[in-house]
Amino acid sequence: MKIHILLFILLLSPIVYIIGQNHDINKILKELDDAFDNQNKYDQLKEEHLSELKKKVSLTQSLEKQYDINKIIVNEYNTYISDSAIFYAARNVEISKALNKKRDEDESQILLARTYARGGLFTQAEEILKSIKVKKLPDDLREKYYSAYARSYEALIDHINNEKYSARYEKKMIAFLDSARQIYSKDKNDIIDYVYIDYWEKKTGHLEHLLTLLPTLNPESQDYAIISTLIGIEYWERGDNLELPIMYLAQASLVNIKSAIKDPIILMNLALLLHETNDSERAYKIAKKALNDANFYNSKHRNKIILETFPIIEETYQNKIIEQRQDLTMYLIIMIVFAIGLLFTCLCVYRQIRIIKKNRKQLKLLNDSLDKANNIKEEYIGYFLKQYSIYIEKLEEFKQSVYRKIKAGQTNDLLATMSVSTNTKKEIEELYSNFDMAFLNIYPSFVNEINALLKEEERYKLKSNELNTELRIFALIRLGITDNKHIASFLRYSMQTIYNYRSKVKAKALADNENFEEKIKNIGAIIK
Repeated sequence: MKIHILLFILLLSPIVYIIGQNHDINKILKELDDAFDNQNKYDQLKEEHLSELKKKVSLTQSLEKQYDINKIIVNEYNTYISDSAIFYAARNVEISKALNKKRDEDESQILLARTYARGGLFTQAEEILKSIKVKKLPDDLREKYYSAYARSYEALIDHINNEKYSARYEKKMIAFLDSARQIYSKDKNDIIDYVYIDYWEKKTGHLEHLLTLLPTLNPESQDYAIISTLIGIEYWERGDNLELPIMYLAQASLVNIKSAIKDPIILMNLALLLHETNDSERAYKIAKKALNDANFYNSKHRNKIILETFPIIEETYQNKIIEQRQDLTMYLIIMIVFAIGLLFTCLCVYRQIRIIKKNRKQLKLLNDSLDKANNIKEEYIGYFLKQYSIYIEKLEEFKQSVYRKIKAGQTNDLLATMSVSTNTKKEIEELYSNFDMAFLNIYPSFVNEINALLKEEERYKLKSNELNTELRIFALIRLGITDNKHIASFLRYSMQTIYNYRSKVKAKALADNENFEEKIKNIGAIIK
């Protein structure tokens, strides 16, 4: 069981390390973003500090004190504005000469040469260093002299970016570093130059030494930023992964920004690392900051280095912006198509709603018509039932009258009653009149619709709400009574007469005689 737990911990530990490392990188990059936002505040603090130093210089008459304060000002400007650093370094050369202090003159000359080299003025730096009699310098100044020469060649290597000359200058740089190492005392408080010499000479265990040294330094100091930079570059050159160099260069950049140190080289290296990880947006932001710092520092040397790299990062960023715009355009087109589709769907739905409303309205009208027709039918069914009841009562009365006359032996009276046909004719006429009235109430447009099927000269004109024989025949057909026998029985004509009437009316039709009666059947239909 213990073995299983150990194996689990061993397998899990790399994952935990990676997660923790990513968390640290994200945290430091977030802090770096925040520092960018507060950059003006840090620069303002730097300006206020420099103003105080300059004020002290202006208020003192002592050249010695001016010299000491100017050394501080040069150190501040050396990482802030190149021209100002050169100005105050040159001023100290003048003060040292005025004081006739050879050591101070040599020290100020070395500082001015180093300042020239940092600003990219390599010829001026070399002229000053060649003018100094190095053998007569005390050990501490000789170490600074060799270190200044080495830093000058380092800057020149970065400036020319040429393999042939870089190799030559690197040999000279290492030779000067080695000379500085032989003089350097490890007991000194300032150990950065010593570590720097180790870095360039690639001493075994150098990275481990840097990693051990870093926690002992003030995390807000420039020394901390320098050691973090050396660690980051060392990891980058090893090529194991990009997370560690990003983290250490980001730490160095964070310290520099908070200290208002304009070191665009570190920022550009960090931008290149982020560019390799496809974090093009942050890489461009940092690269632009590096370019702004280089312009602010006002060094052609640094501007040249930054401008050689900046277009690569800018192009990638612009391509990403173009891709994002293309994606946005595509999304916009999709949204427009979707909106058009949605609008079309809404229009279709709206149209369907209107159709449904229209259909409902028509259906309501049809239902109303149907209700009205049903009411009419109910009314006339009731009416005809009443008529049938009356006819039955009359028949019953007639039957009883006949029975009484036969029983009373009034044969002659009975024969006289049976011979009278006036009453029968009157009943038939009343039947037809009632039929016409009921039918026209149910189908008020019947005559007009029949006329629409006939030739103009053959159309019917009614004097009153009364149908003629031809119209009654087709009224019966409309009611579904199509058999000539039944029609003849109702109208009291022979079947041949009914046939002739039907043929005669068909002959009056405008066209399509064969379907004439089918059209008649559809007259006044509620649903067509």
